[in-house]
Amino acid sequence: MWVSPRLDGFLNSQPDACIKLVTSIWKNPSDQHPVDVDVILAPKDHARSDLELLSDETIVPIFGSTSEYEFECPDDLLDHPPIHIMGFDDHWARYLSAHNLKPTSPCGRLTTDTSTAAIEMVAAGLGCAVVIERFAKQAVTTGQRIQIVGNPVTLGQSHYLIRTERSTKDQPHLEEFETWLQQQF
Repeated sequence: MWVSPRLDGFLNSQPDACIKLVTSIWKNPSDQHPVDVDVILAPKDHARSDLELLSDETIVPIFGSTSEYEFECPDDLLDHPPIHIMGFDDHWARYLSAHNLKPTSPCGRLTTDTSTAAIEMVAAGLGCAVVIERFAKQAVTTGQRIQIVGNPVTLGQSHYLIRTERSTKDQPHLEEFETWLQQQF
């Protein structure tokens, strides 16, 4: 969602390069695709020698931009149906906790498996969500009918580039792509 609109910059600078973008939110060992460049979201204290930090992440609450409701403070989030993202359930807890608030219910009426779907649901006026700030900003930039309604809170997770040992002689654009990707973050 976030990198796709930027790919033309790399492709224009490397006209012979080919990119196959595979998203694996819920990795299943039986359907793994071989990858040359792998980016993961992991806890900031996830110390591994093969991980190179790309960006620390923050989260923000979002609400539909066509709503007449005005958000004035984080408490206002409790008045609207929360949209949860599987695997990121702690986004709500983390955001509310940063403002000394507790959720009114342990789960939302709507749950999805991707930030993209959560943003679509918010744009449709089905509730509010807490997402990674860069995803929310990308959605606003591309015209999604959402708005960021609160200040960012540290997620405690970062995006990392996984460094693997490999030969680049058969893939001359691999190092250029990794450098380009680092610059995007």
